[in-house]
Amino acid sequence: MSESSDYTWYIDTCGDSRTNECIAQMLTGTSDECECWEQLCEDDKRRALWRCPDHEFLSRFEHHMKRYKYRYAIYKKKGKYGEIRLWQFSRPATVLRKNKHQAVPEQKGHHLVTA
Repeated sequence: MSESSDYTWYIDTCGDSRTNECIAQMLTGTSDECECWEQLCEDDKRRALWRCPDHEFLSRFEHHMKRYKYRYAIYKKKGKYGEIRLWQFSRPATVLRKNKHQAVPEQKGHHLVTA
């Protein structure tokens, strides 16, 4: 069993109706029930999630979403009874760090320019 098949993957639309519509269209024709409402996540918040049929679907979804600036988050659950956790590695590092960027104090001989 491969590592990606040990996980169940979920997409949270973050309340964005465009993302919700896109996922619904991509999942049309799948045999599984993919809507997972009120799922309790690791941070004790309940979310309406879409369950992905497999990791390949998730890869196609992310590739498709690169063209658009739609909001979404990816969650994963290990095994049958694991906690549903946010998966942060699918986003570019610059997106993850955008709020962590802090100005470095000015050093002797150097000028800090902020915009």
